[in-house]
Amino acid sequence: MISKLKQYKKQFLILIFFIAIVTGAGIYFLRPVNTTLTLYGNVDVREVSLSFNSSERISQMNAEEGDIIHKGDVLAVLNTVPLELSIARCKTQLAQQQAVVDKMHNGSRPEEIQETEAAVQSAEAAA
Repeated sequence: MISKLKQYKKQFLILIFFIAIVTGAGIYFLRPVNTTLTLYGNVDVREVSLSFNSSERISQMNAEEGDIIHKGDVLAVLNTVPLELSIARCKTQLAQQQAVVDKMHNGSRPEEIQETEAAVQSAEAAA
């Protein structure tokens, strides 16, 4: 009877040992992993190539070397005067063309019709 008790006690301790190992391994492998990596230091960039769709000049610099900047900060402003002049020129051309279209839609004025008829009659009389 004592040998059976020792045998059960030994099996119970082995079972507790394996349960502890499985529990420890589960906790270790199933724990949430911290994927955030925080680093401190300086980014050393001396020159950056920028490209634009047009050849405009920079009119205002909002950041200098060594300034702390954040995503979305405006670093420089381009000179837009030539673009604004081009827009004004295009708007003028559009207004002129719209006037021609309106004239075509409205038809000829009675004075223009009479003038044209007089020109036709004088051409017939001359012929």
